Amino acid sequence: MRGNFFHPGDSGRTGRRVLLAVLVVAVLSAIYGASSLWGAAAATIGSVLLLAVCVGAVARSVRQLGDRSTALDDRTASLAATAEAAAAARPLLADDVGALRGDVTALRGDVTALHGDVTVVRGDVGALRGEQYIGFSRRLDQETEAELCSVWSERLGVTLEPPYLRYLERKLLQIEAAVAGRLASHMYDGLLRAVVARSVTGREFNGLEIGVLFGISAMVILEAVGPFFERAHMTLIDPFEGYYAPDELDPMTRLPVSRRLLQRNLDRLGVPPEQYTVIQGYSADDAVGRQVSGRTFNFVLIDGDHSFEGVTADFERYAPMIQPRGYLVLDDYGAPEWPGVTRFVEEVLSASPLFECVGTASRTAVFRRI
Repeated sequence: MRGNFFHPGDSGRTGRRVLLAVLVVAVLSAIYGASSLWGAAAATIGSVLLLAVCVGAVARSVRQLGDRSTALDDRTASLAATAEAAAAARPLLADDVGALRGDVTALRGDVTALHGDVTVVRGDVGALRGEQYIGFSRRLDQETEAELCSVWSERLGVTLEPPYLRYLERKLLQIEAAVAGRLASHMYDGLLRAVVARSVTGREFNGLEIGVLFGISAMVILEAVGPFFERAHMTLIDPFEGYYAPDELDPMTRLPVSRRLLQRNLDRLGVPPEQYTVIQGYSADDAVGRQVSGRTFNFVLIDGDHSFEGVTADFERYAPMIQPRGYLVLDDYGAPEWPGVTRFVEEVLSASPLFECVGTASRTAVFRRI
């Protein structure tokens, strides 16, 4: 009956089931046992491999240390060889240093000798230029040249270039060498007077110089302005009674300051008589003033009585004769030995509404009539 729980045919099936379960359990037990053995073996093999890797790394480190040790030994040997070579060369180097010091000493001696030669040459050049008896520099240095070309060219409204200035420099030296006496001022002042006169506008140049000495300043100015005007003329005022007193000689050249010597210089240089008028007397004298009364000038140089009173008197008498845009030039401005000139320029002339300051340089002050 199907309702019975146990069936005779089920006994074999049940046995097989039990046997199968036993086999499974045995296999699983066998597999588990085998896996445990393999795990242990694998762990052992891994440890061996890790140990081998470590041993290899250590071996490489040992080799690298060996290589570095060898290199260090080589470097040590090289340094030792260098030290030995340096020790061997030290005496030779000491000899070379001693020789070089001797050479330096000799060169210093040569430089000292060259300085002496330069001093001699400068003295020779100065002698050729007459600087020993002139008392003022006769050299146009590059700084002065540049200042004339840039600053004064702009102030005067005239083109000044180095070749032209060098030409004027040579002319000044030639004139001074050709005649008797000297120009009692520096090269800078002599050239500045010339280029100021050159910058005068108009067809004619009419100049007045108070304090002529040997006439060199006037001759340089006439040489500079001659090519640029249809007519050039200088009026020269001087007492010609010695340097400061009658029969007193020029302290530098030991020559007399006289009307005769001035005329001799003008004739020697071949200045045409129509280019100059000489008035002998003091600029403050009424007789001298009457000889120029009614005349006008576009260039006036005051270089006479250097006292404050003397310069003031010359200014009051002759400044009104300067044409508009004409120039008034004063010598020895800023010179410590002539404080009266500096005082006049700074206290009187600078305050005059009729004149404007063009500039000052060396020992010269330049003003323009407004």
